Amino acid sequence: MISIPDKHHKFRSLTKWKVKNRILMGLLLVNDVPLSLLAEYIGVTHRSVSHWIYDGTIPKNKNKSKVESLFDTPTNIIFNESYFKEIDYTYNSDQNFSIYNDHEISNKLLTGLLILYNFNFRKTMTFFDINRKNLYKLIYLNFNIDQDKMNDIAKYFSIQKNILFNSYGDFKPKVSSKKIIKN
Repeated sequence: MISIPDKHHKFRSLTKWKVKNRILMGLLLVNDVPLSLLAEYIGVTHRSVSHWIYDGTIPKNKNKSKVESLFDTPTNIIFNESYFKEIDYTYNSDQNFSIYNDHEISNKLLTGLLILYNFNFRKTMTFFDINRKNLYKLIYLNFNIDQDKMNDIAKYFSIQKNILFNSYGDFKPKVSSKKIIKN
């Protein structure tokens, strides 16, 4: 019989982070883009991107512009310090957010925040008291639903309604023959 010392765990423990730039992290999650890939596309180190997300540092203007074009989202939204809010995020590779990937997502900003806050479809419907049809409209069709519900969601995430319910967030790298095109 093999004895495992107390300090070693049979399974890897969950990784926990404090995230300040919720917008950028949410966009990475919903688009399934690792930090290292974003760093490669922009031409910076993985550590730089980590500082933007976890410490809330603001990149140089040229790098902000690259992030803006990659996610088709204005920099005044992605790097707006009034949206920075430190939250605990636990990455769990076993979490199943595949429900968000069944169809083309129209509202990636909202969906990225739902993933970041560990809201699956059922939890979102229960927490915000939204039926499945209306949640579908918000995420996949980017249609407006009851204004009070939209106000509740915007208030919860502390993001202006006109920004949260928009079509921002598509990851659009400039790629040709699997090679990154540097600007």
